[in-house]
Amino acid sequence: MASIRLTDTAIRKAIQEACDAGTRIELTDITTPGLRIRVNRDGGAAWSVMTRDQTGRNRRFSLGEFPTVGISQAREQAGITKHKVRHDGVDPVAEKRAARQQAEAEKNAEPEMTLIDLVRLWGQQTGSDKRRAWIDRHRRISDVFKTLADRPAKGLTSEQIQIVADGWPSPSSAAAAVRYLRPILKWGAKRKYVSAEAALIEPTRKPEKRGRYLSKPELAAVVPYLRQNAERSTRAAVMLLLLYTATRLNEAVQAVWAEFDLEADQPTWTIPGERIKNTRPGKQKSDHVIPLPRQTAEFLRSIRKGRTTGFVFAGPKGGLPSKWDWFSKKVMAETGTSGWTRHDLRRTAATWMGELGIPPHVTEAVLNHADIHSNLSGVYNKSRYSTQAKLALEVWSDFLDGV
Repeated sequence: MASIRLTDTAIRKAIQEACDAGTRIELTDITTPGLRIRVNRDGGAAWSVMTRDQTGRNRRFSLGEFPTVGISQAREQAGITKHKVRHDGVDPVAEKRAARQQAEAEKNAEPEMTLIDLVRLWGQQTGSDKRRAWIDRHRRISDVFKTLADRPAKGLTSEQIQIVADGWPSPSSAAAAVRYLRPILKWGAKRKYVSAEAALIEPTRKPEKRGRYLSKPELAAVVPYLRQNAERSTRAAVMLLLLYTATRLNEAVQAVWAEFDLEADQPTWTIPGERIKNTRPGKQKSDHVIPLPRQTAEFLRSIRKGRTTGFVFAGPKGGLPSKWDWFSKKVMAETGTSGWTRHDLRRTAATWMGELGIPPHVTEAVLNHADIHSNLSGVYNKSRYSTQAKLALEVWSDFLDGV
């Protein structure tokens, strides 16, 4: 084994000699004691350094292949390795072995559960993903907490979650997302999927109560537009049904044809109790039967086109309409109106019923609010004023015809 001052020229000469002679050559560097390069007969060359460890045992450690590792880099690595082995008691071989084992363990380990994974697991194990409200719950959480959705659930803190919720531009959406997420986090904390501290998020600021409703001139612009587009636009059809019946968006969007009896002398729409927002925990779920005025029944027959099953407002591929903010802005732009939301259509119906002389308790019955009586009278009077509600909807529909 020759000891020389290693240079690029000397190494390449040794490589040529090893290939020609079909033998292995090893050179040591007189500049850096212990540094050597081994040249194989196939032309490959590898660096190593020889040094004694703290027990006095002579050890060899690989430093990489030439020319990937150049001479200067090999000398630097040799000095660092000798210092670690002699003075710090480090074993580079053991370090590399541990790093390989760690990498292998991480490769084979199951991926950490993310926040959105936790939401889906909760839905599956509680059966909530089989309920119609699941679509809105999942969408709200996914939208508001989009920046945290793919983060490991165990690493999340209540502060991180709260900051995202508080910074969301729509207070009502943020409040709904927090309301939906809190029980999921508490459920996950009991099963060690997330820290108990993460579940301590608080409700966001309450959105200001809206008082917006459409004026008569605005209705005169919006109603004809919705009627003209109802047969070719499921969103327009949904909005028209909201106006006619003063129902909630989810109640209309998720309606199926089996809920409608359009051929009876008095057409009706029966919304099952499990789809009604006003149903309170522990209370028996009651269906909401809406007597449909002539105009509403005719409108529904016009879009039915022979269908008797499935969702009323399903698109060509079976999906339910979404992107309501976009469509509301489109309607406002094309009708010259502004500043109203789809839920304001329900308030519009209630407000104009009052203007048309409908008593407040009857309007409350039309809206299907849980409490339509005072606390005292509610103990004795269980009427939902079905006959009066039918007349109220007829008066309201006739009013819409005249705007």
